[in-house]
Amino acid sequence: MSQDDFEVISSNSQLDASPVKRIWTAGVGIFTAALPAYLFATVLDLSVKDYLPIYLSVTILSGIALSFAYQSFFVGSYIKFQKAHLQNNSRAKPAKRRLGRNPRTSSS
Repeated sequence: MSQDDFEVISSNSQLDASPVKRIWTAGVGIFTAALPAYLFATVLDLSVKDYLPIYLSVTILSGIALSFAYQSFFVGSYIKFQKAHLQNNSRAKPAKRRLGRNPRTSSS
């Protein structure tokens, strides 16, 4: 695979995350980041009222970081799969050989 192929893959417009994908990854990131806050509030008995600014700021910042990480992972996976697909399609496929007797050379 040449550098030109990689540039074609990486410049593909499908790599840009649509707003729907960004919302989904942000939602998943914030949900994942909110789970520790829930555990701190319930297990360690840290009241939500007293620690609300900390819970919100840490959850939002962690959610944003996770959202960017998810998007980066998806783009990297897409490039990897496209690269493998191009490599598989660029190989010359060998001709199929018939197993068994060749009817032209066998004597009947």
